[in-house]
Amino acid sequence: MKWNRWFGVLLAGYLASGWANEVGEPNDFANILASIPKTERPYSIPQPPLIQLHQSLLQRVRSTPAEWLSVPESGVHRDYQHFLQKTISAFAKANTLSSPPQDPHLLAYYGHNQPHGAELIFTGLPHTLPQQGRQLEITAAYTSDIQYPVGFFAVQGRVINPAVQPWEGLVTVSANGQLEIRHAGDVSLTGQTLQWTTSQQDYRLFVQQVEQRKLSVFQSHLLIGMGRNLVKNLENQPKVPRRVLFRDRQGGVGIYDSLEEPLTLFEVAEILLQNHQPFHAVNLDMGSYNFCVYYYQGGPQRQCGIPKPKAHLSNLLRLTLMQ
Repeated sequence: MKWNRWFGVLLAGYLASGWANEVGEPNDFANILASIPKTERPYSIPQPPLIQLHQSLLQRVRSTPAEWLSVPESGVHRDYQHFLQKTISAFAKANTLSSPPQDPHLLAYYGHNQPHGAELIFTGLPHTLPQQGRQLEITAAYTSDIQYPVGFFAVQGRVINPAVQPWEGLVTVSANGQLEIRHAGDVSLTGQTLQWTTSQQDYRLFVQQVEQRKLSVFQSHLLIGMGRNLVKNLENQPKVPRRVLFRDRQGGVGIYDSLEEPLTLFEVAEILLQNHQPFHAVNLDMGSYNFCVYYYQGGPQRQCGIPKPKAHLSNLLRLTLMQ
């Protein structure tokens, strides 16, 4: 118990000096962890000093801005390396992005504190025209040569295309207009883990959720998931103009456009991560079906994408900034 007594004395000294309070030196916790000596004998029961230490850690992380939590690059006990060096670093990075930098490539950005709504449209069904206020309409899901949305596609609970594609990106719009980007297997969509692209039973449950909750859904390539570039950097990837739908860590929704600059999927994902730190991002259809128009007070204001002649738009995503 020699190590335990040493640690208890050290911890008590820090607690007595006010370390456990909300205000203290930002790097105190990291310094203590860096000072913990290695032990050859594991303890089967959690020791009280460690319990206190973790309670204080929780309090510090909850009450201190992440950018104030200075963490050493080395010398941290391995059990805490990911949390201190990766997680806290991610917290700090996200906290600095409450308002994204001005970027001409951002066709639109709706912050988490800006009331906005989304609507997925299948052009084969009657749909509402642009309303009063500021709106952006863009092509969403891919369109095939039979002029139909490719991949699983539903509008307000009505399944338009039941044919699943292997793409991992899933965009959903709730009945009240809230847009989400998910991995296709994300448990938060249905409250349970569904292998709906491989299990018939799970597919039935997924469709039931879509119908009951009146969800609008489309599939696409997931470029960024959980803040990581998911695209492999392979040679000879096609370079074409890109448009990407993303959500950031604050809950904002953005549309990134390469503005005719040809990029690979890997390159556009890297640019997004560097400039806007999205949490999830999916590719949107361009090429022949590149439709992009700003509306104001119900009328077109500016065109940012024109479909090729005879290209029939099968679907649109409408984003509205609430007045």
